[in-house]
Amino acid sequence: MSVSVNAERHRLFQALTLPEYMEAWMRIPGFRDNEQIAVTCTSESYRILASDSHGMQVSIAGVYRVSRRGKMIFTWKKGPAPNAGLSLVTIRLIGDFARTTLLLSHGGLLSKTEYNWHRAFWEGSLGRLQSLFQSH
Repeated sequence: MSVSVNAERHRLFQALTLPEYMEAWMRIPGFRDNEQIAVTCTSESYRILASDSHGMQVSIAGVYRVSRRGKMIFTWKKGPAPNAGLSLVTIRLIGDFARTTLLLSHGGLLSKTEYNWHRAFWEGSLGRLQSLFQSH
């Protein structure tokens, strides 16, 4: 996936790595925009927990393998179950001072259902991220 964002690379990297910004742009498929999303991060890992008004929860956690301004690689595990698949997300940020292109690949998803869920997650989330930096 690829999106172009009206922000310089450093600002976009912050939006991708700081919990308070991540909570603003992440969109869980099937959840309404006002549902609760909580993100915690350390320098090595992250955890995303989302709860909807019906008590449904989504948990995502992973470890950063590379985390620098132009490139991020991190593991991704959706769900607390021990058999939940571990996949890998790679994000590259390419840009100049006013505009950055975000290139995202998410590999290692084990089923068509998981692929479709994650595609909806990334399309909704990256669309929201892009809109946060729209010029007014």
